[in-house]
Amino acid sequence: LQWLVNQQQSNGSWPPSAGLRVPFPDVINPSVNQQWTIGGRKEGAIALDQQGIFTTATVLRSLNRVQTLDFWKI
Repeated sequence: LQWLVNQQQSNGSWPPSAGLRVPFPDVINPSVNQQWTIGGRKEGAIALDQQGIFTTATVLRSLNRVQTLDFWKI
């Protein structure tokens, strides 16, 4: 948790690191696709969260969840 807090940037976000899978429209279960194009920007690709939006949202949700669980009291 301390590492996450230390990674926060001066603008309040976290550095981009999330990969967003963009499956083809007819794919029901994207987990079975083994042929993702890394860094692509279309269907069948894994796009980097360039602005850090998904990364920041994920970190904030995680920190909130830890606080909700009273993790610090364990």
